[in-house]
Amino acid sequence: MAASQGKIVPARGPADFGWDPVFQPDGFDQTYAEMPKSVKNQISHRGKALALVKEHFAIANYKVQNDGSA
Repeated sequence: MAASQGKIVPARGPADFGWDPVFQPDGFDQTYAEMPKSVKNQISHRGKALALVKEHFAIANYKVQNDGSA
């Protein structure tokens, strides 16, 4: 399970995804909506959860085969 610590602030930035305009993660001066997506994706609970899944698959030596149909 992954979590992100932070605080609720007055809305800032584009309102294009959920709570992003009002959530400011600890250690940052910007809300999720204000920061580059690449930064948000590294520190968000979803990004952290994905990193854990990738780590699990790497430890299990799981190989993904993509036949190009997706």
